[in-house]
Amino acid sequence: MGRFVALMLLLAVGVSSCKFIRSVFHKEDQAGISRTTGWQYGDPASGGFTPGTRQEQAAGPGLVFIEGGTFTMGRTQEDVMKDWNNVMRRVTVESFYMDETEVRNVDYLEYLHWLKTSPSAASGQYERALPDTLIWREELAYNEPLVENYLRHPAYHEYPVVGVSWSQANEYCQWRTMRVNELMARDGAGWLPRYRLPTEAEWEYAAWGLIGNTFNERLYEGRIYPWRGRGLRNPERKNRGRLMANFTRGRGDLMGVSGSLNDGGSYTMPVHSFWPNDFGLYCMAGNVNEWVLDVYRELSFEDISEVNPFRGNEFAEADYRNYLDGDSASMARYNQDVTLVGDRSRVYKGGSWKDRPYWLSPGTRRYLDQDLSANDIGFRCAMTRVGTQAQ
Repeated sequence: MGRFVALMLLLAVGVSSCKFIRSVFHKEDQAGISRTTGWQYGDPASGGFTPGTRQEQAAGPGLVFIEGGTFTMGRTQEDVMKDWNNVMRRVTVESFYMDETEVRNVDYLEYLHWLKTSPSAASGQYERALPDTLIWREELAYNEPLVENYLRHPAYHEYPVVGVSWSQANEYCQWRTMRVNELMARDGAGWLPRYRLPTEAEWEYAAWGLIGNTFNERLYEGRIYPWRGRGLRNPERKNRGRLMANFTRGRGDLMGVSGSLNDGGSYTMPVHSFWPNDFGLYCMAGNVNEWVLDVYRELSFEDISEVNPFRGNEFAEADYRNYLDGDSASMARYNQDVTLVGDRSRVYKGGSWKDRPYWLSPGTRRYLDQDLSANDIGFRCAMTRVGTQAQ
């Protein structure tokens, strides 16, 4: 009996102690009181520090939440080009946001209009932002209607913008960040992280859409393309046999036979064409290739980080960007002159209207100088997720 009473007294003391501790922390957690020092936030006597109000990040306009995770990055089919530039390896990508679609002509026209009419625009910025419409010209082909109309005619408003270099795409991202946060500040809604191009790892992870073929952290069905199955046609009964993307089926066959068009697009198509992948993203294969943030190197897979891999940042602890020793600047110039691959070579991915199915796999990769553009390369924006990784 005495042992029972002693046990009950001990429990009572413990409960009262817990209540005391909870009450102390509750007092420190009261609005405006620092749990670190006990000082009132904003008190001039303590320096006037005032923290921001904690809130979960909202998706910016046009963006879709992509929950991060681990995946096998790299090529999933035979390396028919023999580039050996994307060997499979396991990496982790943190959660982020990505545009539901490729940036449209109408989106880019809004940007051009602002640059042309806003007093805030820098001198010459409008001219530097203009897409190269001459990229549609091709020897022995009648493409003048596209040169004249593709960017500005309302019939093409929902089509992906092309003729935009990697550098121009980055300028667009900066403008979009400014305009979105300007509106949020006006409405008292705080601010969002900057819009930017996705990293190659983010883009590839988002393209695979590995949430519809996993169970209890196990991948139960491999993929070649951003959709389920291993073919190019829709297997569902309602849409059975219809192509899943806009690409070139064979030599001279870009859209099929009249009365029975396969993908329906001789060139690009509206950005909401076909079906979204399991993340809700449209045209992650075909239509247009897309710029990503990374500098191109054939052997990036050998030394990139296992978490949020990215190649292209300036690591300033020493001035060695490309080599472990030696004059990095002169060696970089030598590297560019000899191999045509340097710090201006940027990765693009996804395949396009003019590509064969091989390039539709998210694991394939190519590169182009950051100041060049093409009629089969567009882009979409991404945004970092801050705070919790789940939504």
